Amino acid sequence: MTAVVTAFIDGHQDRFGVEPICRVLTEHGCPIAPSTYYAARHRPPSPRASRDELVLIEIRRVHTASGGRYGARKVYHQLPGLRWRRPAQGSGRSSRISRRGLSSSVAIPPLPITSLRK
Repeated sequence: MTAVVTAFIDGHQDRFGVEPICRVLTEHGCPIAPSTYYAARHRPPSPRASRDELVLIEIRRVHTASGGRYGARKVYHQLPGLRWRRPAQGSGRSSRISRRGLSSSVAIPPLPITSLRK
């Protein structure tokens, strides 16, 4: 949530200033202190965020190289070193990356779940 609020403040700070924006956001149920905003801006990205950026770059490269014709399944199969199992729908890396603005036609699908019963 801090990233969304930080992006909002970045987009409006020239017009209103950081402290007035933080005050109004706090009054309307989205508490953020100016110090939190400045700390978030200067904090380096986490290792997970850095890895997600690399994965996103690779997904976009494969999708672009296909002329935009590859959907999720073909992009996924072009990235064998990046496969992983998601613990639950909506909580895996592809879901996090998709929520960051990647269209669903490029997101990596989950691995098929096979039954252990014979």
